[in-house]
Amino acid sequence: MNLSRNTRVWLTLAALGISALFFPFEHEVTPGWAFDVVGSDNKALPNCRIQEYWEWLAVGLQRNETAISDAAGRVRFPTRNARASFARQWIGEVRGFGFHSAFLGPRAYFIGCASTTNPERLDAEKVGGEIVYRYVPGTRP
Repeated sequence: MNLSRNTRVWLTLAALGISALFFPFEHEVTPGWAFDVVGSDNKALPNCRIQEYWEWLAVGLQRNETAISDAAGRVRFPTRNARASFARQWIGEVRGFGFHSAFLGPRAYFIGCASTTNPERLDAEKVGGEIVYRYVPGTRP
C-alpha cells in the first residue's frame, strides 16, 4: 500500500495526538504544606494530630495522611503527585458534571487537632505553603 507523504504525516500526527490523550502524565495534586501549631498563648503546641485529606475526584483519587506536630509545633506534609491521562480527567469531569462539579479538581483540606467528634476543618485552598494554626481547646461547639 503506497500512501502519499502527506497522508503518512497526518496519520503520524493523529497517532501522536491520540497517544498523548491516553498517556498518564504526572500532575501536582497539592503542594507541600507546613504548619506551625500554636496554642491560645501563641506557644508551640507539640503532639497535635493534623490530618491531611487530598483528592482529585475527576480521576478517582482520595487519600489522607496524619502527622503529629514535633516539639517545636511543626507539621509538614509533602507535595502530592498523581499520574493521570487527559482522557481520564475529561471522562471523570463529564461523569461528575452537575452539582458536585466544583469539587472535581485537585484539592486538599486539613482536620485540626481537637479531640471532639467535630474537629476543626481547615480549608487550604489559596493560602500558601506556610500556615499558622492556632488551637484553642473548647472553642468548637
